[in-house]
Amino acid sequence: MFVRLVAASFGGACIAFSFPPTAYWAAAFVGVALLLRAADGARAWASFLIGWTGGCAGHLVACAWLWQAIAGFTGMSPAAVAACVAAVVVYHGLQFGVFSLLAANRRRHGLVSHCAETAAIWVVVEWSFPKILPWTLGDGLGGALLLRQAADLAGPHGLSWATAAAAAALVTSVSATSDPLKRWRATAAAIGVVCLLAIYGGLRLIQLNVTAPAESLHVTLVQGGLGLHADAQQQNDLAWKIYEPLTVAATARQREAPSAIGQLLVWPEATLRAYLSSDEDQRRRLQQLTALLGQPLMVGALDLPPSGGGELNAAFLFVPAGASKVQAYHKRRLVPFAEYVPGVDRIGFLRAWRPIGHFAPGRSAAPLRVQEGVPLAAAICFEALHAGGFNSMVRAGARLLVSLSDDAWFARTSEVQQALGVSAMRAVETRRWLARASDSGVSAFIDPAGRVVAKLDEGVMGAIQADLPLRNGLSLYVRCGDWIVGASLVLLAWFFVKRERKTFGCLTLHESSKRHGADDLRIE
Repeated sequence: MFVRLVAASFGGACIAFSFPPTAYWAAAFVGVALLLRAADGARAWASFLIGWTGGCAGHLVACAWLWQAIAGFTGMSPAAVAACVAAVVVYHGLQFGVFSLLAANRRRHGLVSHCAETAAIWVVVEWSFPKILPWTLGDGLGGALLLRQAADLAGPHGLSWATAAAAAALVTSVSATSDPLKRWRATAAAIGVVCLLAIYGGLRLIQLNVTAPAESLHVTLVQGGLGLHADAQQQNDLAWKIYEPLTVAATARQREAPSAIGQLLVWPEATLRAYLSSDEDQRRRLQQLTALLGQPLMVGALDLPPSGGGELNAAFLFVPAGASKVQAYHKRRLVPFAEYVPGVDRIGFLRAWRPIGHFAPGRSAAPLRVQEGVPLAAAICFEALHAGGFNSMVRAGARLLVSLSDDAWFARTSEVQQALGVSAMRAVETRRWLARASDSGVSAFIDPAGRVVAKLDEGVMGAIQADLPLRNGLSLYVRCGDWIVGASLVLLAWFFVKRERKTFGCLTLHESSKRHGADDLRIE
């Protein structure tokens, strides 16, 4: 049992290493294979324990930045912070335990069926498990240019499906030592899955290069490095002192391509800690700056819901042509235990937890409009890490993705690169350019293939500019969403019915044999 637990722990760590900053994408296949191999032949309770151990090890490695983040959020003692980190790691490890429990010892049918069932189990568990951190196994393939292109078909869950299927074939190839033919078939299947992803990725890259849009938007991302300040007024004053001159200087030197049909300036998440819908002074100042520069300005700030109750993390868009009309996007997916405390009304002791604010989720998923014909999809911070987070706005016509973030809570940790890498998957899913503005960094322009074409590294103050092509058209994943989950549920139901029918048939045959045997005995 000890060897199994060690193997599972190493498997979980391999999955963690498939994520940035290491981004060893091949380790994702090895990690799942080690989990399956470690649980092979174990009893049900042992399979769960093995998977849970692997999941805990993987999250402990991947989320080492949690210590700094929780300590910064809460200011608690080291012992309390350690308990919180352990709770997050142990909780997320349960997903791996459930997968291991359901997937272990399921090789009563052919190779293809075994791989498909294993993959379906992973996807259903991954999709349905209520995670705090929205990572998926498929995000681990984000470091492979060719392999990640298939995200436009079925999103990260589709890549998870392919990874788990290939891992199951890999385990079969290792286990079938007494059957060389089966071993070679399984090896070919594992390699074949990777090759199919790579072939599709190559074709999509060619298509992206051939079908370049004729129109573009000139976008400027400003990164000021404000840092964290307890006093809101102090932060607002500092924000104007840093961001206004940086923005003016950037607009003075910008050079637009002939294809540019408009412009956009972007300030990151919570640049201003002011409720812009009601703070007339801050709003007027932003309107004046927008009118002076003659360019639309998107800025991260705060807002209050009309019905009261909490506050809203918001992105406001100021447009020179209609300075009196300000568009706003409100963050819809909040970070548990950071922006709100889940279950606080039902679990009394959670009232002692102090998040960074008492936020309410936004409701509208309507795109913001820079100008006529240029709708864009906005996201704030962790929203860009959720699979399909931009899909609804792209279906509504968005031609460009804009993500506002502030990674100061995670400064100089692996989370900064993880957030950048996972955010890039949204560009691949939607086949749109993504402009990511972060106060602390990394701010970046990401193309529809998920490549970072320009960036400002963490801790750098300045601005970057690019003419971003405005794309139309909808990928299969944008149109159909997580269809791979529904397909996996149908597949599992079919395997269940097939297995039960076979079991029932065997029992019927056994009972019939017993009856015939008894009759023969009486005749004699």
